Amino acid sequence: MGYRHGELERGLRILKSMSAFARDVIQTTLLLQFTPKLFHPVMGPIYALPNTIHYRQSRAYTLPLVQERVENMKKKDADPNFEWEEPNDFLMWHIRSAHNENNKQEMDPEMACRRLMPLGFAAIHTTTLSITNCLLDLAASPTYSATIKTDSNALHPLETIRSEALNIYLGSNKTWSKANLARMIRTDSAIRESMRVRNFISRGLLRKVVAKDGLENKREGWRLPHGAFVGVAVHNIMHDPELYPNAEDFDPFRFSRMREEQVLRAEEQQQMDKVAKGAPVANGHTTEEKGVKREDDRTQRLLEHKQLGLSTTSEAFLSFGHGRKAWYVITVYTLFFASICGTDSQAALVASLSPTNLKCFLHT
Repeated sequence: MGYRHGELERGLRILKSMSAFARDVIQTTLLLQFTPKLFHPVMGPIYALPNTIHYRQSRAYTLPLVQERVENMKKKDADPNFEWEEPNDFLMWHIRSAHNENNKQEMDPEMACRRLMPLGFAAIHTTTLSITNCLLDLAASPTYSATIKTDSNALHPLETIRSEALNIYLGSNKTWSKANLARMIRTDSAIRESMRVRNFISRGLLRKVVAKDGLENKREGWRLPHGAFVGVAVHNIMHDPELYPNAEDFDPFRFSRMREEQVLRAEEQQQMDKVAKGAPVANGHTTEEKGVKREDDRTQRLLEHKQLGLSTTSEAFLSFGHGRKAWYVITVYTLFFASICGTDSQAALVASLSPTNLKCFLHT
């Protein structure tokens, strides 16, 4: 579907403003670091003036769009026959999520516009680093088995991800949605593993002690004074061989296999419980329809083990801070791989994304 000239021009202007905003945020931060704190309240707004201009420029295009979508969404919810098809993009996901949570602050069109700018800043730099690292890791990887069983016909990781993306894309009427992206278990695992191995921070969850009396742990024998900063040794944790076997190696399907192992153990336990209760156990000879349903049920169980998913942090995985909105940027990561792996013909993908060609492409 083509774009009208006005829509294309609006999109280009928004992208230009967001890119300029992301660049000038870093410049403002550097300037503040060399400015005495006494003058921050005065100089801060002056340094941030370019960012204010960029936001207002983008707001002229995004605010009417957000207002229109909020109004149409309310009409559609009130009248299912209202002729309007809900867009399938991040902005609409944000609006719908705020509506479902009854978050009036986030439902405010002005606030939605404000969220877009810092989100772009957070996504542009970190996404570029993370995706580039993952592509290089995948291109340089040997063949790995994507399943917990030994597979003599194991494919290269890029081929495995390509197959997963194509199957989901073609099986969903050639459309991407948040639910479809969540089904890309092996792609999710590859990105998570790359972020673990190639994390570009040594300290994470950096926090400032705001308690006037500081913080004290008598059991461990340490005390942090007011104003001190404390963080977590992210790199050391995510390269700990006791937590991750062969911790220095990039194993793209490390986490997807762990999720499959959890599901397999749960299935075996379920079968054992049935035997103990005298219930009939499936003999494996099912109709095609039952087989499809069984595969769908298995996929659903895999999705339920979200603690091993990319958007979930834990004591052993801290590539980014704890937060409820991490899935926003994670969706961008997965959508990128889904787009380049699952939206073109198989022949074009083989030509453009073979490991050799990918290495040449990334080095140019």
